[in-house]
Amino acid sequence: MKYVLIVVLCTVAVAYVAATAVKECPNNKNGLSYPDLADRVSLHNCTKAPCRARKDSFQKVEYKFTPDKDYKNLHTRVTAEILGTALPFPGVDGQSACPNLYEEDKTTKVKDCEVKAGKNYYYKNGFEVLRIYPRIKTNAHWELYEPKTSRNIMCFEFLVRITN
Repeated sequence: MKYVLIVVLCTVAVAYVAATAVKECPNNKNGLSYPDLADRVSLHNCTKAPCRARKDSFQKVEYKFTPDKDYKNLHTRVTAEILGTALPFPGVDGQSACPNLYEEDKTTKVKDCEVKAGKNYYYKNGFEVLRIYPRIKTNAHWELYEPKTSRNIMCFEFLVRITN
């Protein structure tokens, strides 16, 4: 019984810590809101803020989203705030999200970049942490949006510490 209680408490503690790793974008006025955001976003090797990202590594990001209407073209906006300026992450910012969209089973790629309202999908990608990046703690902003209207479908932020 004591063992079961310890396992339950550890599980709750890990879930709580993971829940603090991501937060909804503060200026999410024109997009969807997810009350269960922490359960929808997975940051590889990150269970607490700030997430540690080593230089010369690839930080995996995966999240579940549920569009409120049909979309045929989605893009990503991925930035980090450096000295008060939002700087884009090369290779993912402004790119088409289509090659990284998956059906709810997480293995079947979305056909023709079409996502339907009310259906769950997954986005799986990440970003390179380049050697030239400074050692810094910063806020990373990750957004999935429709380029014609700039309306976001999913938007979250997390603290990241770039280390050697």
